[in-house]
Amino acid sequence: MTDEILPKDATEPGGESLPPAHFRIDRDGKWYYRGSLIARPAMVRLFASILRRVGDEYYLVTPVERERVMVEDAPFIAQAMAVDGTGCGQILRFTTNIDQEITAGPDHEIIIVPGVNHGIKPYIYLREGMRALITRSVYYQMAELAVEEKWHGATRYGIWSQGRFFPLG
Repeated sequence: MTDEILPKDATEPGGESLPPAHFRIDRDGKWYYRGSLIARPAMVRLFASILRRVGDEYYLVTPVERERVMVEDAPFIAQAMAVDGTGCGQILRFTTNIDQEITAGPDHEIIIVPGVNHGIKPYIYLREGMRALITRSVYYQMAELAVEEKWHGATRYGIWSQGRFFPLG
């Protein structure tokens, strides 16, 4: 996918404005089209398969057209986690709201960013700059697995997956 088919700003190359976003993904990972919930999981998975991120913007991209998507937070939600093994050999597998399984590790990092009121927001990176917000209940599962490690010269609490240490805040 080349960037030439996607706008770098809010206008087309000829200066024309892009149409308003008819698709929206809310903070809970629910998809809407023109204000109506897309309730069929198969449709959401289909749209998710053609979702692309360019900068801070999201688009549904096909060979013949593109449609801007307004994303309130992250386009996907990591809503379940399975754990295999222990210690630095532990493997964490996350399942998203579109039934995609992602294994945390060097290719799919867990990152914690500041949230509101001194809170935090945990994410796992998926593909092409996209990420899934990790639900609170899954974050609590992660916290139960936390161990103390030396990381970049400081002692931090975090979790291991595929030989990679991820601090939890």
